[in-house]
Amino acid sequence: MEYKDAPVLSFRPIDAKETKPKNVARLVRLHALIRLIVLALLVMLIALTFLIRPVRVKSGAMETAYPAGCVVFVTPEWGTPERGEVAAFTDPADGTGEIFVRRVVAVGLDTVEIRNGILLVNGIAAEEPYLSDGAKTDADMPETTVPEGCVFVLGDDRTANEEIGAIDLRQILGVVRFSFGR
Repeated sequence: MEYKDAPVLSFRPIDAKETKPKNVARLVRLHALIRLIVLALLVMLIALTFLIRPVRVKSGAMETAYPAGCVVFVTPEWGTPERGEVAAFTDPADGTGEIFVRRVVAVGLDTVEIRNGILLVNGIAAEEPYLSDGAKTDADMPETTVPEGCVFVLGDDRTANEEIGAIDLRQILGVVRFSFGR
């Protein structure tokens, strides 16, 4: 076979205006959109797993801020929660793993007392603008010192008088940042 009998390939110049068919362009855009949605879902899943934890408030002890049935979103607290912050914690003594939501009123080595319905921290009446009228308790509590490595928590509804006391910092899951359902 001689070269002159070989088929001749012809190349045509590429037209700069020539584009992909429209259906291929749509598939490329659809693929990009699907990748974006999957990435957003993955980021949301990671955030809900490691950064934000939804917790349902089960009792009325925080009724003024977070009514029973409300869902609060907790972020991990690296360090000690401050006075006035609302913390979510577990009580290992009850063995159920139930999560409680209460306000931090004192930190380690503070003294706490309730006298005539008024909360005293280190002998000074605490300002509690988050309490509703009539939320003060009639029951007095003798002065107690919060152990180091603990915080002292109370519910905003002091008449309920539920789950109060010193909580070890290791029991605290985090601090409430925002809520849903109020």
